[in-house]
Amino acid sequence: PRLGAGWTMGVRYFQFNDDFRFYSDNLDNTFDGSVNEMQYEVNTRNRLIGFQLGGGLNYRVWNCFSLYGIGKAGIYGNHASVSQAVYGSAGDATVNVGPYTGNAYRFTSTSDTLAFLGQLDMGGRYQMSKCWSIDGGYRMVGVTGLALSDGQIPSNFAYLPDAQRVQSSGSMILHGGYVGATFCW
Repeated sequence: PRLGAGWTMGVRYFQFNDDFRFYSDNLDNTFDGSVNEMQYEVNTRNRLIGFQLGGGLNYRVWNCFSLYGIGKAGIYGNHASVSQAVYGSAGDATVNVGPYTGNAYRFTSTSDTLAFLGQLDMGGRYQMSKCWSIDGGYRMVGVTGLALSDGQIPSNFAYLPDAQRVQSSGSMILHGGYVGATFCW
């Protein structure tokens, strides 16, 4: 038939890492590891695993070429980890005011939250032989419930419980073209 439809379901794993580094030098504009330089670094890692459902339509234009659209969505558990540090060549920075005076500003925090992931694909498929086909198209993936590096920057660096709290309310959209090959036996 010219028009076909199908559905899919299953478990999916998705990992997204995001890093941020800020350099400061109050003497010159050369970052060479001198003692007056400081670095602030934030590294986030989101590990999503969950169940998704999806469906798609396929329209056969010619015997060997078809166009398709596929949508998938799911709810995921996100194990997010965030590492932060303020340091320089002289070592880690320490808090110098408040109840956490003397504590080094280097820590890793984790959190488990819910996330949502949705994906849309639109493309074409050319069937080269009975077993081989090539695909190409455009894909958009939207994710919510992420710990992104810019969301981890605290408003008060001296209050460590706030800085150590994982903020996982970030969202993003990844999109772009793709090309691939499929072998069926």
